[in-house]
Amino acid sequence: MGTAAGAAAGAGVGRLIFGNSTTGMLIGAGVGGLAGNLTVDRQREERRAQEREAERDAAKRRQLEFERQRRLQEAETQREIEERALFEQWRRERGA
Repeated sequence: MGTAAGAAAGAGVGRLIFGNSTTGMLIGAGVGGLAGNLTVDRQREERRAQEREAERDAAKRRQLEFERQRRLQEAETQREIEERALFEQWRRERGA
């Protein structure tokens, strides 16, 4: 519910409570408008909080994927070093 809808609803409620009193309708419209504005603000803030949380989750997933790839690359490099050392050892033993 937005500010205008809240003001309209508040004016209607004010009219019901205070009769045809203009002051009652204005008070009701003011209170209703404020309530409608707060509702919109709360929804907007909840949406922003959800977006911030989604951004944090995405950043965390990217960081975890980066770390996983780094470990895989590190393991592959270590394997290549060990294979090269074994090959060099084999060549030395074969040539001796």
